[in-house]
Amino acid sequence: MINQIEHSVPVVTFTSIRRGDGCWIKTEADAEGTATIRAGAVWNVNHWCFYEENHDENEECKLCQSGNCVQEVCIFPEQGKVLVIHEPMLVKQETDTMPQLS
Repeated sequence: MINQIEHSVPVVTFTSIRRGDGCWIKTEADAEGTATIRAGAVWNVNHWCFYEENHDENEECKLCQSGNCVQEVCIFPEQGKVLVIHEPMLVKQETDTMPQLS
């Protein structure tokens, strides 16, 4: 299913996965507010997923600092969770799997 209309959902947890110095770093934090599900986002079992270029920089992500980062955004509306994966195809290439939100 493809989302037709941009809308927002409440968020209580934010998780980010990004490349560190020789390893992948997962950061989790409590969140308060909403996340916007963009038009064109794709439904995948229990979450909406879309890709972002030209997103806000994460100062800890070296790819963001280069201006070449593409991130995958997964929004789990039932759980109020957001998962942001910086350079998701690189994660899959190096680990042979995509990160899962626990």
